[in-house]
Order: sequence, then C-alpha cells, then structure tokens
Amino acid sequence: MFRISAWRSNRGVIPPVIDLVIPEPEIAGELDAQARHTLTYSVRISVTPRGAPLAVDAPPPPPH
Repeated sequence: MFRISAWRSNRGVIPPVIDLVIPEPEIAGELDAQARHTLTYSVRISVTPRGAPLAVDAPPPPPH
C-alpha cells in the first residue's frame, strides 16, 4: 500500500477504482508496435478530506 496526496475541489469526481497500465519494454527487432504487451493492475482509491483523522491501527501491546 502507498499513499499519495492531491488537491481537488470536488472529491466526488475522483473514481473509486482506476487501472494502472505499465507497458512492458520493447523487444529489440520487433516491428509491430501493436504487439507490445502491458501489465494492468486495478488500484482502489479512497478519499479523506483534509483535516479529517486518518484511521490508524492500534499500536501493539508493550513487551513484558
């Protein structure tokens, strides 16, 4: 998981899911650019308004 911050005046237009498309490197000597493969990952997006508390897991208990 990673976090990113962005400024948006209307958070309702931010999609809940987006595809991250990563093209694989070109193969030397390949003439057909249409044959290039990609890796696609579905990325879930959650929005927290600025100033709202972030959900944090409870800290582990202290050692005995």
